[in-house]
Amino acid sequence: MMNLPSHRGLRALMEQRNAPCISLFLPAARAGMETQQNPLRLRHQIRAAEHRLHLKNLRARQVEALLESLQALLEAELF
Repeated sequence: MMNLPSHRGLRALMEQRNAPCISLFLPAARAGMETQQNPLRLRHQIRAAEHRLHLKNLRARQVEALLESLQALLEAELF
């Protein structure tokens, strides 16, 4: 079962920030053959985020720094 963010949590996410932020929402299977799709779904979301960041004229180094923790998820065994 997925934990939904609280109203307060959503408000905090929506507050204006000085730097770009990335939020991804994707379904993730917990068991069975569908779990093999999890990294693929995340990879597609990361690429879409990267594309949008480049459209905002961010430097490649900034984009790389923003996506670093997401890329690490792809390499995590438990994901």
